[in-house]
Amino acid sequence: LLQIPLIHQIIRKGLKIGIITAHKQSLTDRHLAGVGIQSYPLAIIGMDDAEEFTAVFIEGKTTINTEKCRKEMISAARRLIALHPDVGAIVLECTNMPPYAKDIQEVTGLPVFDVVTMINYGYAVISRKRFN
Repeated sequence: LLQIPLIHQIIRKGLKIGIITAHKQSLTDRHLAGVGIQSYPLAIIGMDDAEEFTAVFIEGKTTINTEKCRKEMISAARRLIALHPDVGAIVLECTNMPPYAKDIQEVTGLPVFDVVTMINYGYAVISRKRFN
């Protein structure tokens, strides 16, 4: 969520930022206000109806069917775009979602941000490479 101000600056004016979260009701206005994004144009959906994702990441199932979870993530991304065709980028809010970022990018054609992109920003600024 901390990346949303940056994303807002780099996508075309008038587009929304889509957020896929684990449980939509758990991502409240208080969370958005806490990082100062409550007034940004957002479209939020949850993985609430995703059987495998919910079983593993919400209910604590100890094994995962990665292909089923991948299909659920792709389905959520497609649903987000179907409901909000004016989405210009997607944020995967849950830290369990980055393994599916490439799949989501491939089916939507949109930039996809997650905790890994944020970590990579931080690492890049403290570990600069020399240009020779």
